[in-house]
Amino acid sequence: VTANAGGTITTTNTTTIPTILLANVTYSATIADNLEITDATTPQTIGGAGIFRNSATASTASTRNLTVQNASAGGVTLSAPFSVGFNFIPSKGIVNTTPTNLLTVGTSGTSKGTILQGLGWVNGPLKKWIGSTAGSDTLTVGSATSYKPAIFNFTTAPTTAGTVTATFSSVSPNFPNASPLTEGALIVNRASTQGSWFVEAGDGLTDGSYTATFTGNGATDVIDYTKTVLIKRPSSGGDWTLDGVHVTSTGSNAAPVVSRTGMAGFSEFAIGGELLVALPIAIEYFRGTKQNNRNVLDWRVTCYNSPTVTLTLERSADGRNFNGISTTTET
Repeated sequence: VTANAGGTITTTNTTTIPTILLANVTYSATIADNLEITDATTPQTIGGAGIFRNSATASTASTRNLTVQNASAGGVTLSAPFSVGFNFIPSKGIVNTTPTNLLTVGTSGTSKGTILQGLGWVNGPLKKWIGSTAGSDTLTVGSATSYKPAIFNFTTAPTTAGTVTATFSSVSPNFPNASPLTEGALIVNRASTQGSWFVEAGDGLTDGSYTATFTGNGATDVIDYTKTVLIKRPSSGGDWTLDGVHVTSTGSNAAPVVSRTGMAGFSEFAIGGELLVALPIAIEYFRGTKQNNRNVLDWRVTCYNSPTVTLTLERSADGRNFNGISTTTET
């Protein structure tokens, strides 16, 4: 089954389809020999009141393979749940899903399916089967505008196979911890405002430990990516924790890559760091000298990603209670 640009795949009854290709298609030979594929440039949808199936008998998924090449801003939208038995190939563009209209890759712990990474991703929840063996899976999730993959490399195999469902949320997470977290010399007292990943186990997935790696493409609030760390907390919210062992962050300020080894269980994940992550201000120096029985204070502050900054200088007699003594706004 092939949907051209602007096409909609809809079924009102039972349709047997081994492969769906969402793109413009030009046949340069027979179908079995060669397909020359160009990009779809208008939004497409998959849905209907009928049933998609990958086999006329003993169907296990909606289709064996799903390839998406859609360069439009709207991408491809699922208006019904959809499952892929073998290969999901997001070559270009986004696939919009919801918890109701969910995209599932794989059918069981022994038929896990494969996500072949391209230049596309899923905007919404993506469900992937995980086997009871060690191995790595990349869940190609992101926002409406940026690819933000989540990678789970099981170094200790799960006791029982099951699924992992990952979603990236663009809602800025809070940092309710009463005290900062410390990771060696690093201080963590903020979560990146770009959003967070919600990951949940299902279908009986049990135990196992893994290395988790998240990439925050499109970050705008990171000043020094080497000072960022991966933080985790319950999906319902609450204090952030440092689960497992920190791996030195890589990437760039616009695309920090954070990772931890020896992690267990799934919930909410985010990129954390010191104030420079969420409040892009760097204090270059702060000096004080005594002149004629008065204290002269001299400081230099650099503000990133903002045209102006308002600074308030405070003082305290006990180190806990502070009062403002001077406020200035600079450009």
